[in-house]
Amino acid sequence: MTIKIVILQCNGHKDIFYIINTRILFNPYIMEYLIDFNDCEIITYKNDSIIVINRTLGTWCVLNQIDFLIVKNLFQYNHKYISKDYFISNINIIRNLFYSCIININKQQYLIESDSNSNEIDCPFSLIIKTTNKCNLNCSYCYTHSAKISIREITSDNIITLLNRLRKQIGSDRIIHMTFHGGEPLLCFSLIKDIIEVIEKKFINIFISIQTNGILISKEIVDYCTRKSIRIGVSLDGISFHDNIGRFGKEGKFLYNRVLNNIELLIKSNIDFGILTVINKMNYDSIYDFVKFFHAMGVKKFVLNPMLKLDGADNEINTDVLLENYLNLINYIDGVNNNICHPDDYISERGITTIIHSLFLNKSQQCYSLPCGAAMNLLACDSNGDIYPCDVFFNNNDFIISNCQTYDYNKRTDIVNLFSSMSLNNIQDCSSCIFKKFCTFCCPADSYFVHSDFNHCHSMCSFSKKIIPELMYLIAKDKIKIKNFV
Repeated sequence: MTIKIVILQCNGHKDIFYIINTRILFNPYIMEYLIDFNDCEIITYKNDSIIVINRTLGTWCVLNQIDFLIVKNLFQYNHKYISKDYFISNINIIRNLFYSCIININKQQYLIESDSNSNEIDCPFSLIIKTTNKCNLNCSYCYTHSAKISIREITSDNIITLLNRLRKQIGSDRIIHMTFHGGEPLLCFSLIKDIIEVIEKKFINIFISIQTNGILISKEIVDYCTRKSIRIGVSLDGISFHDNIGRFGKEGKFLYNRVLNNIELLIKSNIDFGILTVINKMNYDSIYDFVKFFHAMGVKKFVLNPMLKLDGADNEINTDVLLENYLNLINYIDGVNNNICHPDDYISERGITTIIHSLFLNKSQQCYSLPCGAAMNLLACDSNGDIYPCDVFFNNNDFIISNCQTYDYNKRTDIVNLFSSMSLNNIQDCSSCIFKKFCTFCCPADSYFVHSDFNHCHSMCSFSKKIIPELMYLIAKDKIKIKNFV
């Protein structure tokens, strides 16, 4: 067989699926085998290949034309018994179909979906802090609307009070990922240091990062963050000033060059940092060149996020061009990491890693599936102490859950219930989509800002439907290796 069937590796993922006893395929005493085809959908792809997807489980396989002829012939026996001789003569394709859950044999299925709750209480808890709503930029697509509200900073008392309440309610062992956000958090770096000093004395298992526009990064800040093992994320949208006009404005070229210099400082310091990029109409056709350029400088970690369409913002992009860039980037990451021994040295892009893992039904809960974790495993604290389900809803009073001084993790407010009950099955276009098990473009805020409700599919839906079969094909043909995406 020239085909490679891709199927979920369940070891280590028993919270998602169980493997049943598969000795049925090798029992010499069975003389006839009952074949049942599951509810599957077939996609013709690349002319020479066919993708078959189990609609219920989300398992899949890629077949060549010859294999598919055998499958069509086998389908004539659906719900019927086949002889042992026929079974043995087609054992390779039958085994592949069985392991892919395309068929059941003698009323047995290879994988059974677990009914366990995917929102495990021991998963990391994310806490995003709007340290200040002051900012030294006025990005055209900023969802925190820093320029539209009064200037204020978070207080140390609010943060410590919130952490005290969280620790009592979720336990001291649960990891908390805490991000100082903005506005621009480095405008009040002394406040951040004060908060960190208190946290170090009072709490454990809290990991801290800072998301910055990069303008104010200095050797003093880098040295401090290195000593404290604080991760830094720098926001930048491209390798040219033109790509970053939405961030720096038409007169901000000197700021752009300053960020480039500060990125070089971060690289030389060996600190844990990455670059976050907002995909928009100015840069979507150059994201491959962007990542390649900064990786050559020494950057290893990247995040590419589609822009939220705030206030009717125009972000029309050509998804075919975007797809070409993504595929070039995927091949680049695979090629680079294939020659690296240790995964710590790998180059990675979070969205690509997530969608590739989702093809094996191992999808990160936070932000990339529904429910997305907002209001349950993720909270955002505004600079005045108000608590939101996610930072993209800052300044929208309809989404305030509570305040730092009164927050109760165990209280099921209307907002908490709203986000915890979200599902792709509740969205008409998504519920019947063959790719819903793999789709990672699930952010409910996208639907809210575009349509003022949560009942529409993501604005990146058409792109998702294009990249998923491409990745299935590349994986099945062994053109990229799963181990290279972490």
